[in-house]
Amino acid sequence: MSTGATFDDSQSDIVAKCKTPWYYYLWDSFGKEANERRLLVKLDLSLLVFSTLGLIMRYIDQTNLSTAFVSGMK
Repeated sequence: MSTGATFDDSQSDIVAKCKTPWYYYLWDSFGKEANERRLLVKLDLSLLVFSTLGLIMRYIDQTNLSTAFVSGMK
């Protein structure tokens, strides 16, 4: 029976060591070096800015086309 207890203890130690924090699933750069984290933040922010601007431009264009169609312009 003592072997089973030792196995359970060692298995719980392995699980405790391998468990990743919850915020690693949201943002991957916590365990990396400072330079790499800075690069990833710059890339993430630039992608976020450009995609937001693209969505805003698409919305404005779609609204302008709808307004022109309703006004009778073709």
